[in-house]
Formats: sequence, structure tokens, C-alpha cells
Amino acid sequence: MHLEMANNSINSYRYERKFIAPTEHLIELENIVRGLPGFFTLLHPPRRINNLYFDSPSLEDFMFTCNGEKKRQKVRLRWYGETYTTEPGAPQLEIKIKSDQANTKEIAILDGGDSTQLSNWVSQLPDNDSVTGYILEALSMRRPT
Repeated sequence: MHLEMANNSINSYRYERKFIAPTEHLIELENIVRGLPGFFTLLHPPRRINNLYFDSPSLEDFMFTCNGEKKRQKVRLRWYGETYTTEPGAPQLEIKIKSDQANTKEIAILDGGDSTQLSNWVSQLPDNDSVTGYILEALSMRRPT
């Protein structure tokens, strides 16, 4: 099920580390992170983030994540706010690709429409310049889950 991205160079990957911290140390951990020299700041005001994930009928992508596979991907439609609009934060189709600890995304920005009409945005995919063959192939093997 996993596709290889032809045009992705190693420079477009970012490294991500996740760990579990006990909740009783949350404030202490936040203070340590805020004190790091990376100048961490809040990038966005609080907002609603909506995701619609796509997977195979046997939920392969989900199972790869649960099993900790080093090479995996997830496909989702993401939009911000209460509704599906063409305002800033217009819906985008994302394929997040993980290879060990490195991640990258392939993103296609979609036109707005009615969020209850999945067929509206699916019909525009082949005519959208930001939708690559890689994205279309990934979607052909997946359905909303």
C-alpha cells in the first residue's frame, strides 16, 4: 500500500521525536521547553482543527501506526474553523510520510465548499494543479474512515 515519493529530497524531511511524560510533571516540562534557546512562541490563536482521515478497507495505515512501523503514511483532509471555506486555512489534502524519525508532507490546497458534500471536493482533485499524481494514486487506494 505504501507509495514511494519520487520528487522528495532528504532536505524536505524534518525530524520528530515523541515521548510520554507523566502528567504530574507537565508544568515543569512546559517551563523547561519555554526556557530552551529555540524561542518557542505560540504560532496560532486557539482554533478548531478538523481532520478526515483516509485508509484502506483493512485500515492498513492505522495498523502500521499502531504497530510502530518505521515507514508509514497517513492521508487526511484538514481544514480550520467551524466550516469548510475558502478563507485562510482553506481545506488541504495532506499525505504525511514517515521514514523512521524523519517526516515530510505532500500537500494540495483545495477550493472551499460544503463540508458535508465530500463529493464536491473529490470531483475537483484531477483539475487542481497542486494535486500530484502521487496524491491521486494514494487516494485511489483509500476511502474516508
